Amino acid sequence: MITKKIKSKRDGLELELAIIEPSSNPIGIVQLVHGMSEHKERYYDFMNYLAQNGYVCAIHDHRGHGASVKDSSHLGYFYTEDSSVIVDDAYQVTEYLKERYPSLSISIFSHSMGTLVSRNYLKKYDYELDKIVLCGPPTENKLAGFAVFLAKISSVFYGKYKPNKFLNSLSVGQYSKGYESQLDWICANPDTVKEYDADPLCGFIFTTNAFINLFKFVDCIIKRDRKKTCYDTLKLTYQS
Repeated sequence: MITKKIKSKRDGLELELAIIEPSSNPIGIVQLVHGMSEHKERYYDFMNYLAQNGYVCAIHDHRGHGASVKDSSHLGYFYTEDSSVIVDDAYQVTEYLKERYPSLSISIFSHSMGTLVSRNYLKKYDYELDKIVLCGPPTENKLAGFAVFLAKISSVFYGKYKPNKFLNSLSVGQYSKGYESQLDWICANPDTVKEYDADPLCGFIFTTNAFINLFKFVDCIIKRDRKKTCYDTLKLTYQS
């Protein structure tokens, strides 16, 4: 396991990156892009599995997640309202991996909110990738533009680092209605749900700033360019 800090080229924020290398000669790189309100360590078991199959695996904590914060009280705060910064953070990881492993091709595996980051990544940097996997991508929402407007209005009532429970209830909070845990609707494994609920770095509510970025991701996908982007899927079977 290799863990290091890289400074975002956009604003200097330190992003924590973890890399797991295979014991034999690697056949490629899988860059993982995690979801909302979680962190990179949740993917280590999957990364170890991929490494056993010959892949170098790398994952960074998105800004406002895990160790990519200036203070632990800043979980759910992105330090910017420019969603392209989060996309460029992911691309900076790609650049680092290409420099470290110049002979290997790179594929992306992304989950949930990570698929929004990855789909916006494709609009700018699709030429960098060999394959991409979108796991649990959110569906199109034509109200995303209005949601950005509503989020900016709600900022009057919520402080900079304060979780925006209003926006949470209107968006992702809708999915967890009727469930004991907010993760029950997305995962059928009760042990995983318990671990998520007990993890202080998981399940936090986004600040207004982060929701603005989230809604912009969705809105940008709706307005995506219609040019053809070529990508394939990574053909691997993961057994837990």
